[in-house]
Amino acid sequence: MPIAFNESGSYLDATRAEFIRAQCAGAHPEALGLFTAYAWQWAGLSAPPDAWKWGAAVAIPSFERGFVTQLRLNSQSLAGVVPLRQLFVCEPIAEVLFEIGVAGPERAVDARTLLPFSRPIAVKVTRLWGPNRASQDAFLAALLSAPVMASASEVTLAGLSPGRAGTPLVPWLARSPFLGKVRALNLSHNGFGDPEACDLAQNPRLTQVERLSLAHNRIGNAGAQALAQSPHLRNVTRIDLTSNRIGGDGLATLVARFGSGLKA
Repeated sequence: MPIAFNESGSYLDATRAEFIRAQCAGAHPEALGLFTAYAWQWAGLSAPPDAWKWGAAVAIPSFERGFVTQLRLNSQSLAGVVPLRQLFVCEPIAEVLFEIGVAGPERAVDARTLLPFSRPIAVKVTRLWGPNRASQDAFLAALLSAPVMASASEVTLAGLSPGRAGTPLVPWLARSPFLGKVRALNLSHNGFGDPEACDLAQNPRLTQVERLSLAHNRIGNAGAQALAQSPHLRNVTRIDLTSNRIGGDGLATLVARFGSGLKA
């Protein structure tokens, strides 16, 4: 179980107190050094996980009053961070950035072990250079179906897929059981055409989405009509479809449905 800071005077509390002091004083290098040295102990581990020092350095970019508020998790270093997931669950984390670079099959397994957070978070996924796109896709598919996504209220998946011939992003969204709390979804720059827009409109897991961005894709009139008439997107009040291929008829349908909430 994670060890909370309770001012009891224990050694672990003292190191956590020093960590908070350094953060409040703006001494970020010192705070990162303390986190790297002791966070695995705060999480109740008997030894630091493999590759922990490097994982800690790239995973904790932002603190507030001594607590972690933002995580940056790289697929390659995830093994060093996963053992501390219980500690992170107790932190007031508001944003998590997943960077998909080198991603072997074991990293996809690690992704599935990430637990939900205690409060809503914004999730952003970016794709870095990697020698094996199929392995990256396997990691992305695992991440979208991981329990951590149950905490996501905002999800940004921009620029991850070149369309139906590439990463099957829309089908993975349809299969994920953990997207029921998503309020804002950004799928811009993915090369989506009418087939992807129609598939997205049929996704029953997106009923809570209020803001949807499909900007800079290849959606035409058929896709626009499907989005406007979708019963699963009934709560969408703002939709961004700029830089697509929507003609007059499709635009009229969108205006009738979304009114001033449409950006096209």
